[in-house]
Amino acid sequence: MKILVNLEDWLKKQGEAVLRDIGIKQSQKVLDFGCGSGVYSIIASKIVGASGKVYALDSDEKGLLGDLIEKVKKEKTKNIEIIKTSGEIDFPFPDESLDVIFLYDILHLLENHERDKLFKEAYRVLKIGGFVSYHITHIGEVNLEEFHKKMKENGFSLEKKLKKPMFHWAWIEESTIFNYYKQE
Repeated sequence: MKILVNLEDWLKKQGEAVLRDIGIKQSQKVLDFGCGSGVYSIIASKIVGASGKVYALDSDEKGLLGDLIEKVKKEKTKNIEIIKTSGEIDFPFPDESLDVIFLYDILHLLENHERDKLFKEAYRVLKIGGFVSYHITHIGEVNLEEFHKKMKENGFSLEKKLKKPMFHWAWIEESTIFNYYKQE
């Protein structure tokens, strides 16, 4: 459901509050998997600050990374590293090196075997107590019950569920966000 909110207002004001509610904090290392034009990367970079880092990773099939590169230059952002991939699900990070992984508007684009690989890689690179934040989009294309089951099988525990206005392409919509924390 689309919400009639001024997109620019959400990006400048509400977006940061939403990510803080989700659990983004200063000094964290965040992976925005399938970042597209980097809406969440830019907002997260402001929260994590100079002592944190945001990794914006995408295959760039739709050419959206160019938009992110321009935003980073325009805002003189120093804590975003853009990583262009060829679509593989192998993360270029050491074990237990990240605090948060965003899976925002991306899972419906992945095949089941790619999702399985993604969950294993997420577990590998997240610190104990780190979390995967999943923003549900394209309901019906991802079996939510199966998703919960797969996350649990891969060592994650659902600990936070929120309803928040989230960015989805060119509009804001009321969405459900699930945070799955890495267990020992």
